[in-house]
Amino acid sequence: MLSDNAYYGLPGRIVRELEPHTEADPAALLFTLYAGAGAMIGRGPHMRAGGVEHGARLWVLVVGKTAGGMKGTSAGEIRRLLVAAGAAGLFGTENFVNGLSSAEGLIHCVRDGVGRDPDEKGFDEGVPDKRLLVTESEFAAVLAQGKREGNTLLPMLRQAWDGGTLQTLTVNKRTATDPHIVVVGHITPTELRVKLSESERASGTANRFLPVLSKSP
Repeated sequence: MLSDNAYYGLPGRIVRELEPHTEADPAALLFTLYAGAGAMIGRGPHMRAGGVEHGARLWVLVVGKTAGGMKGTSAGEIRRLLVAAGAAGLFGTENFVNGLSSAEGLIHCVRDGVGRDPDEKGFDEGVPDKRLLVTESEFAAVLAQGKREGNTLLPMLRQAWDGGTLQTLTVNKRTATDPHIVVVGHITPTELRVKLSESERASGTANRFLPVLSKSP
């Protein structure tokens, strides 16, 4: 259980207001809110470390049992809040995705435009808003995809966390310049132990996520 000191400022007040009306774990609500707010804020505000800009990209892995973790409940509450906060066009349903399965699919969600003439073959207007909040209720499936031969999803996720330009050097080349991607994953303790391979722990996939324990009240 988090100390009361963790519920500091506006985020803390928001969670305390939601708490009586939901079965979600307050810690899961709080850190999902931080992640979602960071996605909404975008890559403008940042700190610089080692010559690299680090924006408001807090990636959260909510860990809880299937029945009692209430992981999905916390995501639903925060999504509803963010959509309401973005009603003025600041952040909408187009900024929410799920179903990560490939590096190409991730880039497609924040892709650059191709060509200038809409009538030109291969023209693609691209995605002007590069802010993306990815919520994966079955993050174990994402880790399983990363184990498939030839699948480059996990390395691409690591690049997305770093905040640089994403690109695939394939026949149908796709590029996403300066995306701002935030990921919130949900997983059970057993799945986390089984699916997170030693190589992924060593390569830094796990290091990019803040694990948060979620339990029903």
